[in-house]
Amino acid sequence: MHTGAGRAAWPTGPKGREAVMAQYRIRPYKDGDYKAVRDIFAEGIMEQSSAAFMHLLTSPWTALLLPSLFFLVLVASGSILLALLPVAIVLAVAWVYVRSFSTDYVQLALRTDLRDIRGTYLGAADSCLWVAEADGAVVGLVAAVQPQDPAERGTALELKRMSVRQASRGQGIARALSRTVLQFAQERGKLTGPRGREIVMAQYRIRPYEDGDYEAVRTIFADGIHEVAPAMWSELLKSLKTHLFLLGLFLVGLAASGSILLALLPIAVILVVAWRSMKSIGTDYVQLALRTDLRDIRSTYLGATNTCLWVAEASGAVVGLVAAVQPQDPTERGTVLELKRLSVRQAYRGRGIARALSRTVLQFAQEHGYRAVMLETSVVQRAAQQLYERLGFRLVATECPSLLARLLQFYILHYRLDIPAAP
Repeated sequence: MHTGAGRAAWPTGPKGREAVMAQYRIRPYKDGDYKAVRDIFAEGIMEQSSAAFMHLLTSPWTALLLPSLFFLVLVASGSILLALLPVAIVLAVAWVYVRSFSTDYVQLALRTDLRDIRGTYLGAADSCLWVAEADGAVVGLVAAVQPQDPAERGTALELKRMSVRQASRGQGIARALSRTVLQFAQERGKLTGPRGREIVMAQYRIRPYEDGDYEAVRTIFADGIHEVAPAMWSELLKSLKTHLFLLGLFLVGLAASGSILLALLPIAVILVVAWRSMKSIGTDYVQLALRTDLRDIRSTYLGATNTCLWVAEASGAVVGLVAAVQPQDPTERGTVLELKRLSVRQAYRGRGIARALSRTVLQFAQEHGYRAVMLETSVVQRAAQQLYERLGFRLVATECPSLLARLLQFYILHYRLDIPAAP
């Protein structure tokens, strides 16, 4: 059975050297892992309840149904409290219903295959369950089993029960677990039969920027920034302040006009203007970057002292980037570096690439004698915030870049990480 250890390769060019990320190893299940495996699986499934509920809340159908229900009851009863009551009931029922899906699924698994893990996964032919172990603790799992469809058995395997503890994500553990199953299947010829073929997951490496990376770097950066507008829109729609403001505006319009349609009109106008404003913030930011530092990448990042831009390369293609630059504040220069332009193609996220890029900047700063690394991100970029905090960055300041940004509840977060001197 397959076992392995995980690590990430760091640049070995003039602006970096090889470093090792947090160690972990993949090994077959042991009886002592029983409770940890069941707990990690259950926690992973229950996390999906919140994600599913948030997806439901941001659905266009929900955005149409709940206000319509509120307005109908408001017109019929003339009471805001009575109008809010059915909305609250619908949300509570929806949460219980969504939560029950996850709970039922977990209970079913714990009563069936995860009740006797050894008998299910290690006692059957062409099946196995592996765990990821870090610092002596089990932090992830994955299984390979025969598919339920009899026609698929003998030519295919099913990857099942993949889960990694939340605190250990972003280190490439899920990717390593997946590759373990693929190798297990390949060794048994399950990926070369009539219903499958050999699968090779992309490896990646971090290296300094080269001139041939120009278009890819600019495109990846622009694509990443353009994702911010939908995230801002989602945050705005979920905000209690937004709900109260739109409700107040509707009530004022209804009282003034006596018409629901006329009362809804200013709300529709405000939402359209808000969406266009969010799009323009991202578009303007991208255009500014493409006209300034990303216009001549070599001179900006490789021609200046103690600066660099690295790319992540997978299967011969650039899939991510990050830069280290001198901060704009003159008092910080010489002691602090700024981590900038971190972005990874959407299809390559969750493989530890963003973490490896970030650690490249941290090591670069340490090697050049800097005392700290600073960076900026936005309030809506939750995954980036979690990554930086796992690396040890702390939030030191929050600012709103403009009145428009304040109205849209869009804030810039400033993070800083103090680094030890190189040994």
